[in-house]
Amino acid sequence: MEYLDKSYLDKSLSYSEYRTLGQELLEKGTTTNGDNSPKILEYTKMNMHRMNRLDKTTKLNENTKAALANLSSDEKGYWVVLIESWCGDAAQIVPVMNKIAEEANKESEKLELRFLLRDENPDLIDEFLTNGGRAIPKLIAIKEDKDKQLKIIDSWGARPAEAQKLVTDYKQKVKENPELEDYQAFSESLHGWYAKDKTQHTQNELAEFLK
Repeated sequence: MEYLDKSYLDKSLSYSEYRTLGQELLEKGTTTNGDNSPKILEYTKMNMHRMNRLDKTTKLNENTKAALANLSSDEKGYWVVLIESWCGDAAQIVPVMNKIAEEANKESEKLELRFLLRDENPDLIDEFLTNGGRAIPKLIAIKEDKDKQLKIIDSWGARPAEAQKLVTDYKQKVKENPELEDYQAFSESLHGWYAKDKTQHTQNELAEFLK
């Protein structure tokens, strides 16, 4: 895929709209893809808490600030993120993306952050698979070309490389020995990694992505 159809941007959500939607659906006992199983609802509830915390505590590091300082003020870019409210990795990552966009737009609008629900856009996520799967969050960077077409520049995700290795290693271990499957324990260890990392790997990879 070389260009993004403008209809995707037209139906996309801002960060605040996405956050509000996720919370309102949770209060109604469901999630962004309509799954209302107790386990998924518990994941979603935890994600709301994670995002609330990260919205308040995330501070951009020097590497990220330097990458932002080099952004051109002459060209506006878009970050379009495929996401769902039950996704734990998304809860750890998208508040960082929002902080980056806020900083980028302090003096002039350089970077517009938009969100699309993965399961409402299967044709799009299938263009940006991770190891053959529809892993999220998936970030797509876009710029308007001279004809005002939305040219796709690059993509990132679904998670920082170290976190991705944890996921890949776990899946391989379970594939080799299904009796070792314990997703709850693995999820706790993965989120423990995020907590210990304090957004640094996410920030550094997104800083490189900005360049």
